[in-house]
Amino acid sequence: MDIRLFNLQIGFLLKNRAKITKSFDLGNEKRYQWDDKVGNIFIFVFIRFKMNYMKAKSIVITIGREFGSGGRQIGKQLAELLGFGYYDKELIEEASKQSGVCREFLEEADEKAPGFFDYALLGTFGAENVLSSGNFYVLQSKVIQRVAKKESCVIVGRSADYILRNHPNCINIFIYAPEDFRKKNVHRRMNISLKDAEELIQKKDKCRSKFYNFYTDKVWGKADSYHLSIDSSMLGLEESANFLKDFVERRLKAMQLAEE
Repeated sequence: MDIRLFNLQIGFLLKNRAKITKSFDLGNEKRYQWDDKVGNIFIFVFIRFKMNYMKAKSIVITIGREFGSGGRQIGKQLAELLGFGYYDKELIEEASKQSGVCREFLEEADEKAPGFFDYALLGTFGAENVLSSGNFYVLQSKVIQRVAKKESCVIVGRSADYILRNHPNCINIFIYAPEDFRKKNVHRRMNISLKDAEELIQKKDKCRSKFYNFYTDKVWGKADSYHLSIDSSMLGLEESANFLKDFVERRLKAMQLAEE
């Protein structure tokens, strides 16, 4: 929201500079003279931007996805289109820094329900040094809440929609696609056979489903768990991102109107 606001203010000033009054009054305290120099335009924009930034609330887009649906690529492109931050594997890196646990072990626990990871670490480190899946979920939840408070962003997976269920400006999206589309996508992206792609899809989706259903009171992939679910095969990855950008902007406008 902050970047979009900044861009909108710059565009408005440059487009309407001939119509703008010769001076600007900011709270009846400071007056900045207009001398048609670009430098002064940006001084004004920067000050207004800082004022609005302090008042603005972050906008968060969470994206759940079936494996192979292109959810990660769509999420990254959506973040770029909106000028938002983007978080996926970056959440693991941040959790690793805060916990002191090797990133490779946390990746094994990523989006997995308790069970496998706990026993794996128990055999490696001993009971007194284990960061269980449950504790890792709590840690990662805090990381997600922190980044959501810090900036407008797109967060992929990790039940972020549930973790941020009390966030006032959170839009939750789920991306799916037919199995044949996903098999071909995984086959092409990972350079593996279609059979191996099918097995990997089933394994990944099972893990994500168990993880989500264990830690939330909702059902992974079910339409009423999200604000919008889309089939990425209908438009393709790039156009799906453009479609979601339009949806998010319309949703933000509706939210603003509801507050007025």
